[in-house]
Amino acid sequence: MKKAVCLTLTCLFFVVMIAAPALAKKAGEVKDDVYTDGTYKFSLKVPTGWSPTIKAEKFPLRLVLTQKSYPVPEQFQGNRDYAQIPTISVLVDTTSLSVEQFVDSLLDSKYKSKQKQFFVKNMPIIAKFHDVLKRSNVTAGDAKGLSLAVRQAYTVEVAQSGSDMADVIQDYKSGQILVIVRNGLVYVIHGICEYKLNSSYEPIFNGTFASLKFE
Repeated sequence: MKKAVCLTLTCLFFVVMIAAPALAKKAGEVKDDVYTDGTYKFSLKVPTGWSPTIKAEKFPLRLVLTQKSYPVPEQFQGNRDYAQIPTISVLVDTTSLSVEQFVDSLLDSKYKSKQKQFFVKNMPIIAKFHDVLKRSNVTAGDAKGLSLAVRQAYTVEVAQSGSDMADVIQDYKSGQILVIVRNGLVYVIHGICEYKLNSSYEPIFNGTFASLKFE
């Protein structure tokens, strides 16, 4: 009996050891501040002072960039946990839609699909009620795309230090989205920050968009 148990545990150990590398395999790698995707063969620059989190190889969410040290709007001084952390997310998936159709499907509240559900979950600037302030045609190499400037209103209660009272703050988040459709794949880069900081982050988001290259 003991031998059978030992044999079973040994087999399980080797199964786990064999499976672990596959489970841990990442979507790509960052080298010299450039992310290169191992599956979809594209690259983009990681902004200086931003921390990359590389996601699993088999999922549409490929990369998340967060700023290590970021400014906080005046209304959140002393309560920085309430402020939006500046974040850039990169998603890639298959699509049979044109870039215009894909963007319209994301923005149309009546359109439902599992793919849209996943994308919107990882694109918080459009996950709730929002305004598209600007929609522009762009190109990335030989690919056609669309760029969106988005604003999203929010209301949050910020607890006062040493008090049971809370301040009600109404403001906006700001976002930039790039959508590229190329060879049956859709590439989405999503950036979000506090609206008051938009003038500082818009060049960073657009610089990341401009750094996108395909092999």
